[in-house]
Amino acid sequence: KSGHCPKCGSNNLKYDDHEFNGDSVIFNYECKKCNFLGYEEYTCNFIGHSDTYGESFWNEGEETNND
Repeated sequence: KSGHCPKCGSNNLKYDDHEFNGDSVIFNYECKKCNFLGYEEYTCNFIGHSDTYGESFWNEGEETNND
């Protein structure tokens, strides 16, 4: 389960650095309850563009609306 230690079940994880692995991102962590060292891996998908002010250039459910 995301955000929980697979060894003891605690949600007291201290996340450290992250790295990209192809189309996924790996987040390294240490469990502060049992000291387990591990990582969570998440897939990444393109969802659209935004400018630096947060204005989106796509509608939800569409690839983009700014052709």
